[in-house]
Amino acid sequence: MKRLNSKAKAAEILRDRLWRAGLKAAYRASRVFFYIFRPRTRGVNVALWCPDGLLVIRNSYKPEYTLPGGYRKGHEDPRDTAVRETAEEIGVHISRRGLIPAGQIESNYEYKRETVTFFEYHLPQRCDLKIDRREVVWADFVRPGEIPALPCSPHLVYYLEHRRRRT
Repeated sequence: MKRLNSKAKAAEILRDRLWRAGLKAAYRASRVFFYIFRPRTRGVNVALWCPDGLLVIRNSYKPEYTLPGGYRKGHEDPRDTAVRETAEEIGVHISRRGLIPAGQIESNYEYKRETVTFFEYHLPQRCDLKIDRREVVWADFVRPGEIPALPCSPHLVYYLEHRRRRT
């Protein structure tokens, strides 16, 4: 881990704050776009489990806790999206082979007509998470019983309910 002097640290904190402000502005603009055009989107969420619990994240531009994930690029396979987004958002590299299909939802969340594919991935132990503190500002493994106390995204609520019904 690199050590920064106080001036460099202050500059890094300022850059992170500017990034978060930009992401929040872009998110709000996208909501206006979604409201007007009601686009169809395709996304993926990954439920990353370890013995300590389920990995939950919070993005800088939303007040809700959710699962790692994001939009599919072009004709990208959902498994490739899961692998890419997990690496980008939390710095964890997973394999396509370890992904277990865990459901799909179609909704009109945030004015989008979206299809979200869910995968589970099981880690043998807790791993180190590397978040950028710009898009993702918090990430940790949480025991399932503690999650309902958090303000959760509809996707996280759907996944947990779907999983409860499966088991």
